[in-house]
Amino acid sequence: MKASRLFTGRNVLSSFILFLAAYLVIGGGWIGIAAVNAASGGAPVPDMLFSYAPSALSGMFEALGEEGRAAYLSMNAVDFFFAGAYGVFYFIILGWIALLLFPSKGALRFVGIIGVAAALCDEAENLVFRMAASGSSIDERLASIASSATTAKFCLIVATMILVSGGLIAVVVAAVVRRKNTA
Repeated sequence: MKASRLFTGRNVLSSFILFLAAYLVIGGGWIGIAAVNAASGGAPVPDMLFSYAPSALSGMFEALGEEGRAAYLSMNAVDFFFAGAYGVFYFIILGWIALLLFPSKGALRFVGIIGVAAALCDEAENLVFRMAASGSSIDERLASIASSATTAKFCLIVATMILVSGGLIAVVVAAVVRRKNTA
């Protein structure tokens, strides 16, 4: 498949719908973060923190309590899917924007790797968090990996969102300029 066929408006829309559906589930009260907050009495959830000390990770999962950890494990299963959904969406939309703005610069279509990197960091933290919520002992090395992955995830997501927002604005401006020049 040629890269230009991957980065289409239809694929942007399809991946956005998938991302939105996953977002609504992960943020919701049935199986998402709201369910974890309700079951844990509002204890901090490491997924939602920008940073935390690796030494605090085990304590955060203990603070969730038995019901909170059970709810967390359900949410965490969905979070694996959510990370994949936003990674695919960011990759496709940034490739599509690059194709529209810089059609002769094929390598720019792969700037969406930044969003994929965010998703991979999310998946890495999910693995460690799943172990912690399941009651497995988490050593300092794994806790450090999770802590670093969490912060990197948020930084990469923000960078990707800035690129998407700026790119969409540039696409609109370019379309307006083209329309003005042809009028």
